[in-house]
Amino acid sequence: MLHLGEMFGAGVAEVTGGQKQLFDDSQFASLSAAAHDLKAPLSTIQFLAASLRDSELQLTDAEREQMLWRMQLTAESSLKLVEGLTYAYSTSRLALELEPVNVAHICEDILHEFTPLSRQLGQTMELKLSRRMVPLALAHHSILRSIVSNLCDNALKHNPPESHVQLRIGPAKRGVIIAVRDNGPQLRIADFKRLKARLGKEVNPLGARVGSSGLGLFVASQLAGAMDARLDLSRHQTDGVTFSLHLQPSYQLSFL
Repeated sequence: MLHLGEMFGAGVAEVTGGQKQLFDDSQFASLSAAAHDLKAPLSTIQFLAASLRDSELQLTDAEREQMLWRMQLTAESSLKLVEGLTYAYSTSRLALELEPVNVAHICEDILHEFTPLSRQLGQTMELKLSRRMVPLALAHHSILRSIVSNLCDNALKHNPPESHVQLRIGPAKRGVIIAVRDNGPQLRIADFKRLKARLGKEVNPLGARVGSSGLGLFVASQLAGAMDARLDLSRHQTDGVTFSLHLQPSYQLSFL
């Protein structure tokens, strides 16, 4: 017996025996998007593992090391998605305790964490911090890290080779902004308006960005709302988009 109510919340039918599984539209969309986003990296890991076991390929030590490194980076990217989904499900039921967080420290850690992946992809990453502010915000440390990691992973995924991802921390009228700017394909105006209107409300694939289910952005927006923060985006005239996380300010000293 499978109690779907325990997995997806109230209003979902219990499934027993040969009964058909019932999901509402948003749950089905989320499950489909999760399957889509996990299939590609799992297929990549499977292919690389099979290649390493194939004695006929006669790989050099350097080639083997590169393949092992790619497997590790691919697995870590998938784990970030699963972590985000887990947080999103948990925060829908729990009230989060927010605390003063130094967002610069989090962004610096994420930049260091993503450096190997960006190098493998032939890209660069940089962090810009406004000198006019102390980057303290009210947030949940782990969830904030999950959101920014999600946005960085999304930017690297859609960036062309030899381009860069920029993280920027700046002041807002009422709080702190963390912005992640990529140089991926430009969104059409119609796609941009639809995504902006539906961001956080449903899983929305990005038509101009091949392979994007929109699940990561949906999860990021849900997690932002759980912290009383807001995820927004802006479209650039040439290429790329910027996703901006608007956080509440903190005037207390933080060591995080």
